[in-house]
Amino acid sequence: MIIENVPSVVHSSENVTSRAKAALVSAGYGCFEAVVDVSNLGIPQKRRRHLLIAMHGVQSEEVASVVGPIALQRKPPGVMSFIRDLQDRIDDVDPMLATTRISADNKARIEYLFSRDAYDLPNEYRPACHRDKNHSYLSMYGRMQPDKPAQTITSGFGSMGQGRFVHPTRPRMITAREAARIQGFPDYFSFSEVSSRSALRDMIANAVPPALSAAVTSLMMSTRKAYMDSSRLPTAFSI
Repeated sequence: MIIENVPSVVHSSENVTSRAKAALVSAGYGCFEAVVDVSNLGIPQKRRRHLLIAMHGVQSEEVASVVGPIALQRKPPGVMSFIRDLQDRIDDVDPMLATTRISADNKARIEYLFSRDAYDLPNEYRPACHRDKNHSYLSMYGRMQPDKPAQTITSGFGSMGQGRFVHPTRPRMITAREAARIQGFPDYFSFSEVSSRSALRDMIANAVPPALSAAVTSLMMSTRKAYMDSSRLPTAFSI
């Protein structure tokens, strides 16, 4: 069993993580929890997620020894290495390749960033609601850095005011296809089930990156095989 959530879930007033672990342990599951950044799995995005992993009939220490390595640090890739071939692929008819319409004010802000080779927009160029305030939203109205991972992809990736989502080398917002690449989705993956661009952004942004699912599942299946090979597999073993 794999339960994924934002890291702040551990501070929930309902103690959902502790309650879930207690329930799983009482049902015969070994549990392990960790906070993983998908950029350490080769995905060009800083996206921290809390994982609660449970395996039936296995001691918690054994679960930790199996899936613990997924949290190890690896060098994060730069975003441009994943989207370079898409930088001039724009098609306003195709929802995956369409650009977001932006206001004249935001066009001027993007022009400022590119004319000065800047990645952060100074406060004086921000809207009044962001200006002259002590805030921590420095990435808002920012431009992606080509050699660094993107910030967490959210459903606001089409809006300059919702994060650092200006393309690294082109004066525009990133497209849905670029956001999907940054999430780790291959181009053959179909998002055709959604009928609006806002739903498309939600589907891409709210997904668990495939690399994270694959890494955890692969380790768990390896453990399952090891138990089968050693005849230690419990009768009710489940993942």
